[in-house]
Amino acid sequence: MKSNQNLSILFWHRKSKADINGYAPIICRISIDGKQTEFSIARRMWIEIKSFVRFKIFVRQGFGC
Repeated sequence: MKSNQNLSILFWHRKSKADINGYAPIICRISIDGKQTEFSIARRMWIEIKSFVRFKIFVRQGFGC
């Protein structure tokens, strides 16, 4: 890597891929001079979203799949 290149590392959780229990995969994006690559770090993080709570209530009452 040259000394004048830009390096950026970003971690976040991908809410759209969360499972029914509210665990979402952690994604890493590495960019060098605008060229990006993304990958999962094979870890999951619990996220609190009201829709998961609402879905759990429907499943317990027999309205879910």
